[in-house]
Amino acid sequence: MARDIHIKLASVGLNEQGTPWNDGGHQKIEKIVIGYTPSFISSIEVVYSDGGDDTRVLAPRHGANSSSLIKMMTITEPITRIHGTYCSYTGITSLELSSRRGTYCTINNDGNANANANANASSFTFDSDSGFTGFHGRADDFQLKALGVYVNSTAKSRLRPNPERDCSVL
Repeated sequence: MARDIHIKLASVGLNEQGTPWNDGGHQKIEKIVIGYTPSFISSIEVVYSDGGDDTRVLAPRHGANSSSLIKMMTITEPITRIHGTYCSYTGITSLELSSRRGTYCTINNDGNANANANANASSFTFDSDSGFTGFHGRADDFQLKALGVYVNSTAKSRLRPNPERDCSVL
């Protein structure tokens, strides 16, 4: 059986801070736990499935070991849109995860009391018709610094490099 081919999309946020992490691409996202504070997203932890019930994978928690608030979601259909914001000095500050049928969760910390964070916020959006199959990014011991995604491609095989082929002339 051919394995799915996943495409890694670049992360957004503070890509020079924190420690990089990478859950890789999987067949399906089953559960997501997001830790947060009134000011930022502090952690993400995901359960993936790579087949039947006995092939669930619990990825490590990325970010803080504990959070003042958490949202746990059971994913019943693919996440097709992720929208959020990040602040230039703290990291990811808000997230909204949606499917074709509606929104799984909205964590909006853009209205927090820190006016400097709001002034320095940038928004991002990931969209995919087929849904996301994994996450990667950067985090430190306190918060999520950057977030990226994997999407499932429609490709059925990979091209192999061919050193004899001259690609200089198209």
